[in-house]
Amino acid sequence: MEENVLMDENVLMDENVLMDENVLMDENVLMDENVLMDENVLMDENVLMEENVLMDENVLMDENVLMEENVLMEENVLMDENVLMDENVLMEENVLMDENVLMEENVLMEENVLMEENVLMDENVLMEENVLMDENVLMDENVLMEENVLMMRTC
Repeated sequence: MEENVLMDENVLMDENVLMDENVLMDENVLMDENVLMDENVLMDENVLMEENVLMDENVLMDENVLMEENVLMEENVLMDENVLMDENVLMEENVLMDENVLMEENVLMEENVLMEENVLMDENVLMEENVLMDENVLMDENVLMEENVLMMRTC
């Protein structure tokens, strides 16, 4: 009987060991699962990190788009300035460009000013031409007067 009890105890001990081993195995599995879970979390974090990178890239892309838009805007401004410069060259070389003339209203106002200045300059040219014409008339009259004097003297 005692032997049986011992055997039973041994079996029990063995069973306990087995149970313990099972528990250990279970714990190992759990640990492995935890590692797997941790790896999954890491993978998830990596995915999140990758998503963040993607988001960052998108932001960069957006910034690039903004930068491109800014470049385009700057190019447009440059184009506008070139147009203004061309208009200025067509109107008068002495007319300076206003750097602030970027808004259409300002451009129109500036163009109007340029047009008015050109009109004034044209009027001045006309006035100068008129003066020249008057001088020519006077010169002609003088010639005529001189010719008359000569004719009178000849007579």
